[in-house]
Amino acid sequence: MRASTSRFSAALLAAASLVASSPAWAQSGTRQPSRPAQPSQERSYPLALRGYCPVCLVNMKRWVPGSPEHEVIYDGHVYRFPGEEQKRMFEADPAKYTPALHGDCIVCYADMGRRVPGELNFGQFHRGRLFFFPSDRERQKFRSDPATYADADLAFGGNCAVCRIEMRQEVPGKPEYAVHYRGLRYLFPGPEQRAMFLADPEKYADRPPEGSGPAGDRRSSTGGPSESRVVSVRGRTSCAGCEFGVKPLEDPDVLGLAVVAGDEIYVVEGAHERYPELYEDRFAGRRVQLRGVALKQDRNVTWVRPSEVRIMP
Repeated sequence: MRASTSRFSAALLAAASLVASSPAWAQSGTRQPSRPAQPSQERSYPLALRGYCPVCLVNMKRWVPGSPEHEVIYDGHVYRFPGEEQKRMFEADPAKYTPALHGDCIVCYADMGRRVPGELNFGQFHRGRLFFFPSDRERQKFRSDPATYADADLAFGGNCAVCRIEMRQEVPGKPEYAVHYRGLRYLFPGPEQRAMFLADPEKYADRPPEGSGPAGDRRSSTGGPSESRVVSVRGRTSCAGCEFGVKPLEDPDVLGLAVVAGDEIYVVEGAHERYPELYEDRFAGRRVQLRGVALKQDRNVTWVRPSEVRIMP
């Protein structure tokens, strides 16, 4: 698997690095301008993959420009295809062909909680999925530890969003019943739960914390303490009060749960009530993913209202 992935990654890089030059298109047997033609009317949705066909890229490992006459709006993005055949294939299984985060950098999202657009000449194919990065630095970081980053866009750790609400149970989903919503992937155990989600995604979705904007927003995480910002980090658990002398803002009488990522300390608000088992075991240094909104930052300490704290394998 690693050898196959590496070979295609090299091919993907070679093709993408020539995406703006005619020799690349000559190699694929297609003469095209450096960028596919844009529709004359103003678009209300962003154009994914600069208009190139995702089906051709996944199935044939070729960069083929799509046409405005054959396009689909999926999860707020426009995907284009050279013909109806490719369009129908995408519509039958969009999750198979959609790049992670619609082409935004999965490493930036996991490490910094930011939606940073990737570049087509910094691509990676991993276990059937396409990933794009803003530079080779992020791509190499992904390659060195794909297990840490590949599923950073997976809502609820892959458990069924509908089952959480309707059954109050954590039921693992299956990749064959995947849906993208606001850039995140949702998995479901069967077609019934998938259909229920599609009928009312706002009811079941992993909502961005209040003030963070939709998950599809490309916003910076470098704002000052007065700005709400999304936090998405991976680190190890610890005791906020015992180890670092800081307490939760909303519950200063408890010692608090901290997630430590490098030199950064994230204090998880309400952890003793929301995640009691993890809170009791906070000294064990469990590896977790924390998602939420920053309430305050003081040097290297950030207080976070969590939307998810998930134990990593």
